[in-house]
Amino acid sequence: GKVRHNNGTFETPPAPVAPIITTPFVSPSSTGTTADSFNGFSGVTIITPNVDLGGSTDVPPSVYDLANGIIKYSGAVLIYDATSGRWLPIDSNADNLNGTIDSYKTKPIAEYQDDLRTFLQGKTSYDYDLTPDPRVRRPLVLINDWSDVGTLNNAGWAESAADRTFASLVQLDQILGGSVGDNTANIYDPKGNLIRTQGAVFNSRLHFIGDGRGTVVNTEIVQRLGTYFPGAGGQVLYEDGVKVDNSQRDLQVTTLDQSDGGIADPRVTTWENVTYADNYYVDIDNTARLDDADWNQRLTGLSGATAFDWYLGTVNLEKAKELPQDAYVIDGILEGWYYSALSGFSDERSFNTNTVGIPSDVKIDNTATRRQRGDFAVPTLFDGNFDAISTFGVTTQA
Repeated sequence: GKVRHNNGTFETPPAPVAPIITTPFVSPSSTGTTADSFNGFSGVTIITPNVDLGGSTDVPPSVYDLANGIIKYSGAVLIYDATSGRWLPIDSNADNLNGTIDSYKTKPIAEYQDDLRTFLQGKTSYDYDLTPDPRVRRPLVLINDWSDVGTLNNAGWAESAADRTFASLVQLDQILGGSVGDNTANIYDPKGNLIRTQGAVFNSRLHFIGDGRGTVVNTEIVQRLGTYFPGAGGQVLYEDGVKVDNSQRDLQVTTLDQSDGGIADPRVTTWENVTYADNYYVDIDNTARLDDADWNQRLTGLSGATAFDWYLGTVNLEKAKELPQDAYVIDGILEGWYYSALSGFSDERSFNTNTVGIPSDVKIDNTATRRQRGDFAVPTLFDGNFDAISTFGVTTQA
């Protein structure tokens, strides 16, 4: 017999552009719709660690040090658990919080959501027994552990990790008041626009910190936020029932020694929904420089230490003392963490005069090679594109 092969392409319709609805999340114990009743965080920081190809699946201790330095004496740290797809509370030793982390993995979804909501609303505080407060104004740190797939030697896994982290962030936001669709089960309005309301996570100032290949995962998450939740990173506040300007919105992306691991992962990009992009690296030939970042800084004198080590030192000056003696002098002023919204000095951010600093439209495809592209810049195929991938040590795989 004969075999006939036909080649062709197909496209699915793009996601419709949606109006931004950012109403305050009011806890059951709060009343009214004023700015004072807004139940958000002082800031939400997402840390995506570097994962070496074929390396360890353990989150480095320095990542927990960074998380603890950010929350200081009050706040919460959650870590993403790939097995359950849930965000789990951890204590300062990266261990069970009151021995409950295992139960968070297995309890029914409704019970998990209620318990996590209670925890984050301040009725249980991170390592501290504070007076319950229905207004969550403490910092939240999310450790995005993607090591289960990050060690695999194929391009596509970084995008896959970004897809699931984005989905888990949407779920976490919905646990805290966000929603998609209306009360009649309609997802789109009559004009075909997605109906959505931001919750306490997306209504808070967001800061993505990525290290090494984690910078690729972050850039893909932020692109998805810009596509589906372009208002994420702030909230519309209400005073006497009147909506006021969304002046507190901030979405910062910090990249540290950015790298694709040599396997043609998507290009690290500053997207249009980013308010500030700062980039730090130690390479000599400036290949880690980002022309579209607002601030680039090449670090010298680290003698084997990394940009992550240096950045941790700007959060915790005690950690800075552990750096090599000839390292860049760290005093915590006008460097690194100082430029974050949580530091209180974001209005003093530095900008390079010799960088382009022009963000990209989220509809631009930053895929490394044309043959790896999906149907759209943010593909409608969920969980990464593995039709055409680059493999570590192998040119291509189809």
